[in-house]
Order: sequence, then C-alpha cells, then structure tokens
Amino acid sequence: MRKRKLGGDPEEDLGATTTAEERLAMMWPLAAEAWSLTGRPMPEHGRKDAPVRWLPSRPSK
Repeated sequence: MRKRKLGGDPEEDLGATTTAEERLAMMWPLAAEAWSLTGRPMPEHGRKDAPVRWLPSRPSK
C-alpha cells in the first residue's frame, strides 16, 4: 500500500507490464472483498441478465 495525494499519478503503469486479463484478475479479489463488506450476497446473475439501463448519448451543444 502506498500513500498518495488525491489526484497524484501512480508511480508505475501496470498497463506497460501486464495484460488486461491480468489486471482484471488483480481486481477481482478487491471486488469480492467489497461485496463481502456490504453484508449482502454477491449477485449471481449472468452477464446477459445484469441489471443495466441504457441512456442514449446527448448531442453536444
């Protein structure tokens, strides 16, 4: 763990040394821990059944 000022740039770029798959694998334990801290069960729906809401983009003014 490292302490940084809010908005400070990280010292290393994991994108330069890891694949997207590796970075996703790194975040999964963090996501699972976050869910466990809520005291709620982890959702078990498939991705195609995930609750989402699509909003069309608004044209620039």
